[in-house]
Amino acid sequence: MDDFQLNISSAPLPKPPKKKVFVPREDPSAAAQAPQKHASRSARREQGNANGDRPTQYVPQAKAAAGAAAGAAPAPRKRDPTKGFVSSLFSGAGHEQVSVGLPVEDSLSSLTPAPAPAAADLASRPAGAFQDLGIMAPLAAQLERMKMLQPTGIQRTAIPAMLDQAKAAGDYVIKAQTGSGKTLAFLLPIIERLIRWERRQPADAKIDRTLGTMAVIVVPTRELALQIHKVLETLLRYTSASNKDSSREASETPLRHWMVPCCLIGGEKKKAEKARIRKGATFVVSTPGRLVDHLKTTEAFQLRNLSYFVMDEADRLQDMGFEKVVEEIHQLLHSRQTEERQAIAEKTGSAFKPMISNRIKKVLCSATMSPAAQALARMTLKNPDWIVPDGQDASADAESVSDTPTLLRQYVTFVPTKQRFVALVSLLYGLAVQAYNKSRMGAIGDHSALRSIKVIIFVATCDAVDFYHQVLSEAVERFRPQVAGPDGLLSADASEIELVRPTVYKLHGSMAQPDRHAQLNAFSAGAVNRPQVLLATDIVGRGIDIPNMTHIIQFDPPNEVGDYVHRIGRTARQNREGEAWLFLSPHEHEYVNVLTNRGLRLVEKKATAVLNHFCMTPKQARVAGYRPPSRVVEAVMNKLQFDFENGLSPAQMITTLAEKAFASHLRAYASHRPSERGIFNLKKLHMGHLAKTFGLQTAPTHIAQKQVQAATRSAAAVAAEEKKRKPDPNDPNEIKKRMYLMAKKIEMA
Repeated sequence: MDDFQLNISSAPLPKPPKKKVFVPREDPSAAAQAPQKHASRSARREQGNANGDRPTQYVPQAKAAAGAAAGAAPAPRKRDPTKGFVSSLFSGAGHEQVSVGLPVEDSLSSLTPAPAPAAADLASRPAGAFQDLGIMAPLAAQLERMKMLQPTGIQRTAIPAMLDQAKAAGDYVIKAQTGSGKTLAFLLPIIERLIRWERRQPADAKIDRTLGTMAVIVVPTRELALQIHKVLETLLRYTSASNKDSSREASETPLRHWMVPCCLIGGEKKKAEKARIRKGATFVVSTPGRLVDHLKTTEAFQLRNLSYFVMDEADRLQDMGFEKVVEEIHQLLHSRQTEERQAIAEKTGSAFKPMISNRIKKVLCSATMSPAAQALARMTLKNPDWIVPDGQDASADAESVSDTPTLLRQYVTFVPTKQRFVALVSLLYGLAVQAYNKSRMGAIGDHSALRSIKVIIFVATCDAVDFYHQVLSEAVERFRPQVAGPDGLLSADASEIELVRPTVYKLHGSMAQPDRHAQLNAFSAGAVNRPQVLLATDIVGRGIDIPNMTHIIQFDPPNEVGDYVHRIGRTARQNREGEAWLFLSPHEHEYVNVLTNRGLRLVEKKATAVLNHFCMTPKQARVAGYRPPSRVVEAVMNKLQFDFENGLSPAQMITTLAEKAFASHLRAYASHRPSERGIFNLKKLHMGHLAKTFGLQTAPTHIAQKQVQAATRSAAAVAAEEKKRKPDPNDPNEIKKRMYLMAKKIEMA
């Protein structure tokens, strides 16, 4: 019982069928030309080519004789569309070797040191660094409780600039790489300005949430809105902690808790949001559509004291089609504020005096100043000041290397299309084993001290997220170590295997808002000693800050280089190391040039290095230079794919998911920008190999026919429903129809 066996499947690997050779009876001499039984495959192929013939199709004798009598060649058999059409992962086309001029590594472990952090990030700062930037002690103390001890480069530049009284009426553009702390860079100056205003008021002044909204922050996604709202809630707790501080002077006026954040997003109850606005919301964080709705319909939205309008992830706001919506928000904020101030002036007989500023200051934030973001800046900002980290050029290229995290390693691996699924599973397993082996020495007897991986896997479509989440979740439940059997290939310690089994989550835009919120929170709070995996679309590609994020895997390449930069920016944040992996098929290798031309530095990882690690136990992976035999790797990968495909067959629901994911993947693949369609070309994509990525044993043409039939049935069902529906007697069209028929009857009479 000392050794254990990791059984990937209880089913044995199917044996390939024996090749049949047809020898016509009426030509005995052909027997001498037929390939010998024990000849190699290449020898048989060469013999067939030398004879000038293609391999003879096997046809039953009766049919062949009938065909010969009729003077026609034997008809080839039709392929059954429900049968598998690719026998092995390591044969056929799609295994071309590519050379893209990158450094190449043949090991999952990094052979190159991590990039050194920027000198500005390493500069030592005193404990009161935030106070040195102009932040008052109460707020600085709250930052210390949040483990924010030193400001980042963009914060050291943005905070003094936005607190500068000489530029109090100016607009700002904040440009810095992902994970650099842009959110605090614009939140802290706004909160500080409000605290300073409060300190200038008399002790008996009425200061509460009824003063209305001071700042509006617009973001492209619900998840980012919830994240900023959470940060605001934490920052605004500075009052209770500061008032308990024994070092506060007795003469000092206690701080009041009057600043309240409010989050407005789709999927939530609008009535509850209106109630919160009616009570008063100092900070409003919202998605564009929801904010326009409330500005048009919620009369209690008080904007007379509004001083800041922040547009975060500006390029994404444009890319998602919010250009007209943001322009409408800009106009509504100004018009409603003007109306409120005029109404107060007429009521009091004197001009309204705003709290902070006479005009609304606009702040635009983005990691990449794409043409879309620049267009938004021209539309909404007036002579803005550009704020960038120390030593950087504000006019730098939109997606340059300066926009990527400093301590990030970027890898690309060229995987044949039909090996994509097994390569993904192998990479997840290998990364989890690697993290376990690094932390095991300090966690002997204490599994809570282990440090594992936290991974986001980006895929192109919502259907693909649903499918792979279902498959990987079921695979995790079946992936349990068992006692070694007689035909086992691997030997492992069962307890170690158990520790690298991941928990799988999913997130995409078609999910209900409560489900999205629950999945993101669960993933963020997942145990750090067990692997955590999130399958997602680009909905989490912008601005989301998830703690302890270690790896990004781009299973499907993004449609834009800017999206690539934002995706990889989810890891290596706040001066921590991270890794980003990109999967490409061999025919997509020219995409590497697109990335390197933007200044991105990548290293190629051999696909064999990824596959090898699935065939090693944690103990074997600790042996330097160990590599499993290639025959073992091929056998294990084929068994894994065999289990994958046959695991889908009995369950109709998951097979339907696979077919929908396959179809949606093709649509997404065809939607790449025109300049890249020569790289991501549907004509170069092997449909049969792609189907294996989704575990399908059905020919792609058959899937397409089913999709068309389903759409036709849906259209027919809608038509039948319309026909059954009784006409509404009060419908104007029905009234006109009845009057017309009555007039016809009278005319005929």
